[in-house]
Amino acid sequence: MILRSAKSLQSGAKALQCGAETTPRAKSDKKVAMRIDFVRHGETDWNRIRRVQGRGPVPLNAHGERQADRLGDRYRGEKIDALYASGLVRAMQTARRISEATDKEVTVDERLAEIDHGEVEGLMLPELTAQFPEILRLWSTSPDLVVYPGGEAMIEVQKRMIAALEGFRARHRGEWIVVVSHQFALSTLFAAILEAPLRRMRTFRLAAGSVTRFEWSDLGPQLVGYNMIEHLAGLDLRAV
Repeated sequence: MILRSAKSLQSGAKALQCGAETTPRAKSDKKVAMRIDFVRHGETDWNRIRRVQGRGPVPLNAHGERQADRLGDRYRGEKIDALYASGLVRAMQTARRISEATDKEVTVDERLAEIDHGEVEGLMLPELTAQFPEILRLWSTSPDLVVYPGGEAMIEVQKRMIAALEGFRARHRGEWIVVVSHQFALSTLFAAILEAPLRRMRTFRLAAGSVTRFEWSDLGPQLVGYNMIEHLAGLDLRAV
């Protein structure tokens, strides 16, 4: 089911970036079959300086740890049914704060990992420009066609994220789960859920430590809240 057209997503991008709730709270007869909160991990030093970050063991920086603490506060006392995370250190550090607040064990699912950047991992923009100009050109015009040398293609990331989602939906019908993952991984999945072309993945910019909520019902998927950041009030809210 297409929740919102690609055109409406683009026109509403500014509002979405502010973390606004996307669905009016009106009475409905629909039965909510499942809720998933997709969390982007907290900030790292590589995020802050915009170094290409994929599978490397880069931990949260001090600011990212504060963001993770705020995520723990957001979920404290909530009765979530399951908590999943990428096995990468920055995602696990973030997920553990939620685990401590909810008394729910973290289940690692490697399909939630960030894209494998291969030879591009760790480069800064000037190095990327000099060594891989074609990748930058494609990223600007057709990100769905990007294939990182020695790494992954965007379509491969989307396929494994869809497979992970299908597994969660099969195991957790009628439940509320939290999934901690990464910018590119999540943006490819959001495009799939909303039936937008993969090239539109760049529409879905996520702040570090943000929460995006989908609910599934007999009407299909519904985007309830995008890039929600109210729990980060008072912190630096840049999307990095």
